[in-house]
Amino acid sequence: MTKNNADKIISPVKVSLAIIYGLTFLIIIIVSNFYSQKQVNKNITDLNKNYDLENQLNDLLSNLQDAETGQRGFLLTLDDTYLEPYERALTNNNIILDRVTNNLEEVYQNKFQLLKRLSQDKLNELGQTISLTKNNRYPDAIKLVKTDYGKLKMDSIRMVISELRSVKKAALVKNSASINSLRSISQSLIILSAVVIIGILIFLFIYVRPLFKRISKNTKEIERKNKELEHFAYITSHDLKEPSRTIAGFITAFEEDFEDHLNDDSKYYLEHIKSASQRMNDMIGTILSFSNLGKSEKFEKISLNKILAELQEDLKLLLIESSANIAYANLPELYAKRNLIKLLFQNLILNAIKFRKKNVLPKIEINAIDTNNHFVFSVKDNGIGIAPDHQDKIFNFFTKLHLTSEYEGYGIGLSFCKKIAEIHQGQIGVFSKLGQGSTFTIKIHKNLNHENL
Repeated sequence: MTKNNADKIISPVKVSLAIIYGLTFLIIIIVSNFYSQKQVNKNITDLNKNYDLENQLNDLLSNLQDAETGQRGFLLTLDDTYLEPYERALTNNNIILDRVTNNLEEVYQNKFQLLKRLSQDKLNELGQTISLTKNNRYPDAIKLVKTDYGKLKMDSIRMVISELRSVKKAALVKNSASINSLRSISQSLIILSAVVIIGILIFLFIYVRPLFKRISKNTKEIERKNKELEHFAYITSHDLKEPSRTIAGFITAFEEDFEDHLNDDSKYYLEHIKSASQRMNDMIGTILSFSNLGKSEKFEKISLNKILAELQEDLKLLLIESSANIAYANLPELYAKRNLIKLLFQNLILNAIKFRKKNVLPKIEINAIDTNNHFVFSVKDNGIGIAPDHQDKIFNFFTKLHLTSEYEGYGIGLSFCKKIAEIHQGQIGVFSKLGQGSTFTIKIHKNLNHENL
């Protein structure tokens, strides 16, 4: 990698912070734009209301003028057909007034009530002249018209409408200016959003892409090292087995050739050498088995009830000898590596029997809980228990808490259990108190079918 390329690769923490800042800024812009657009829509709604109010005020004035026209035509001709505009105006007046009040804010309701009263007074005045005329009191009707009462009412109506128009015209100008201003802000925010997005993409291309390349390279390197370690473990164990077998062979030959010349101390020492050689051979085999655990086996659907039934049959003599009781029922089926799951439960059952209390019959209870993504199994025993400060150590390779003279074994069974749980995208843990037994919990992922592995 050249120096320039190396300089471009910054730490993942800095990359994350830069992306977070960029996204936070982008979110602020989007929220601001959303608020701005919301204000634009509100102002457009207010603007439409003002336009509607202007039209409705015109309709109200026009309606009253139609009523006045119908009254004048009737007074001049005494022909009822001229009253049609007046009668329509009577019907339309309240409809128009209802529309007006729907578009007026609370602050203008006093003006509206005045307008409503004036328009009703005007219609009443027109109706009174028409009524006098129909009752053969035409001179009184003309006299009422000449008082200019109707003209004063109409002038008052025009004045109130003019005041409302003046106020609403100012609101129209304000709304229009606000809409234009907010639209400019919104357009600027959209442009700024695009700039931020482009900036984030450029940043990702320049800085994050090399980082991912490095991570990918490191991942491949780790995979290569793991394969090397596995190969090393395989070769080493094979190479170590040869001198172990050689030692055992020479000791056997030595015993056969010099049996008559060996005293008790010599035989004792040779027996210990043979025993140590055999243990080393067994441990080497265990390392091999651990490194190759589950590699050749595929995931399949298995029944834990059937597996435990097989284990009871396999361990029949031990169960009879120890009078151990294994209780389980209605355990789930799951996708798993069959032999590994069997080995896991076998190790836990064997441990429960091995570390039992004296003069107490071993009881082993196996249960399962179905969670969203996992099955959680528990293996509970009534054995000697584990001290709290040892509970984290028991899953380590070749870890023994007791002397070999007390309990046989190499301290590897729980290491196998841990690796088996991890192979199934899960984990294993223990809750225990000294003298009160132990409960091992094994979490196994539920979706380990052949389609996603």
